[in-house]
Amino acid sequence: MQPIEIGLALVAVPACKIRQSDLATWEQMAKDENSQYNLYFIVRQPRVTLIPKDGPKGTTESLLLAMQTPTGTEQEEVELKVQGAPANSYFVSDPPHSKFRLISNGKTYPDINVADYALGVFEELSKLELVYVGQTFGEDGERTIQQRLEQHATFQKILADTSENAPHLEVWIMPVRLVPSGLAMLRIGKDSESVSAEAILRMSEFLLEYKFPRKEEVNLGEAALIRYFQPRYNIKFKASFPDKSHTSYATVFADDYNCVAAEVGLEGTGYEIFSDVVEPSAHPIAEFPLIADEDRFQMLDASTWSQ
Repeated sequence: MQPIEIGLALVAVPACKIRQSDLATWEQMAKDENSQYNLYFIVRQPRVTLIPKDGPKGTTESLLLAMQTPTGTEQEEVELKVQGAPANSYFVSDPPHSKFRLISNGKTYPDINVADYALGVFEELSKLELVYVGQTFGEDGERTIQQRLEQHATFQKILADTSENAPHLEVWIMPVRLVPSGLAMLRIGKDSESVSAEAILRMSEFLLEYKFPRKEEVNLGEAALIRYFQPRYNIKFKASFPDKSHTSYATVFADDYNCVAAEVGLEGTGYEIFSDVVEPSAHPIAEFPLIADEDRFQMLDASTWSQ
């Protein structure tokens, strides 16, 4: 029988795209789910604002949108349509006009990000540049993304560099939920004729119940995504993954895993993610074989389960 190894697959699912100024509000709304978002992406996209045509109070029929480019501004007028809003709604937008809110019959609707509303109007907005991958687990334990970024020197550098060198771009934070999709696969050893059905059943039951350490899943996901995307503001793991010397994900070597894969799931969102070395994609997949010695512990050799 053909030997088969075990691999660990992790899917990174971004929740949404948030400005730093809105992060505390989002975390309060998602407080019951915050513990699920152990990673975060820092991404950039062209800056989009609204140009009020009728003063502070906008038109009832259309929006004038402006997207910043490296050489100037591209403008587009679009019909004002918001699902569920009455036909006689009008909008109000306050400086810097990155949001607007609908008002109808004395009722004020929640703010709408112009950048989200303009997705589909400007093709460039669908491309998110990944410039940093981070995690909320710290030396003192788990934290929220807001707590992690409060005194984060790299994040402040990204904001400063973007403001100075790429003012046409806007910086966003994407909370990321890491979903394990482990591929537990059986390998029949050299002495395959001596392997009983009972041994295979015992091993299969073990694999179904096996729980990979969550902290190491997060470490692996972070490292694999950094190694693959090479985000310009990350340093660690860009040239050293996978590596047995990194104790933060030692289980994959100790338990004889053969490979690690990390994916980003953006299908259905309208976005694609890219970096300096990865082309835009809604579902990029990073796969890394784990180098192992010939005499490594054969966790998945079914012949050892016959004893």
